[in-house]
Amino acid sequence: MSLPPRLPVILCLVVAAGAHGQPALRVVPATDGSCVGVSARDGKPLYFAGTSGLDAIAIPEVSGAEGTLSFFFTPDWSPGDCTTHWLLDLKGDKLLIGFRKGYSAAISPDYCYVQTDPEGGLIGFSSEPLFRARQRHHYAIRWSAAKNRIQFVVDGEASGRSGKYKYDGPARLPATLTFYNMACGTFDDVRVYPRYLTVPEIVQVAGLKEPARYLQEQPPPRGAERPGRPIGASGTSAPTPSSASC
Repeated sequence: MSLPPRLPVILCLVVAAGAHGQPALRVVPATDGSCVGVSARDGKPLYFAGTSGLDAIAIPEVSGAEGTLSFFFTPDWSPGDCTTHWLLDLKGDKLLIGFRKGYSAAISPDYCYVQTDPEGGLIGFSSEPLFRARQRHHYAIRWSAAKNRIQFVVDGEASGRSGKYKYDGPARLPATLTFYNMACGTFDDVRVYPRYLTVPEIVQVAGLKEPARYLQEQPPPRGAERPGRPIGASGTSAPTPSSASC
């Protein structure tokens, strides 16, 4: 499989934890304008764990008509924990794209949902083959109004997990990227592209040789030498294990 020209590397600088133990986030634009990276301030992964709270950062400009939200995520949990985990969302005028595992504690707690618009549009799919506790994988949400399509891609594998996407707002707009403590896991190498990335481009961003047929565990990011909160990571304290059962 031929790959496109190498995508520019985002140097995500991380500086220090913010108030109340929250990561102090910053936006790092690519030098060629191809995307923006979101990071903490000390070069360490972003760790979020807890039952409430969030951390958000404003991004001066994103594309509502088409784009890709790319990130690595290492959960503290595996499917079957019967717990709702809100991971992140990107929100602007007439734009709301996000991801969560579980609709609520009482409704489909182990089903995945991608939010597609501010009106409550959702696409859903099983979480079982997509996550493993303490394993780092690459995830991407890509959207295109021209294609009328939004899709959740895991380790470059792009079959299914898609739905319709409609957008009638401005082509470029300011937005807010929000990370939720309910994610209970570690984010790293978070990027927002103003294009609907192709599968070869996503594979290259993820550092894979080819799209995954099964989950391909990725090497841990710097600072993630042990389970739970990575050593020195910016973020909240480790979560209290849940005793919930389905």
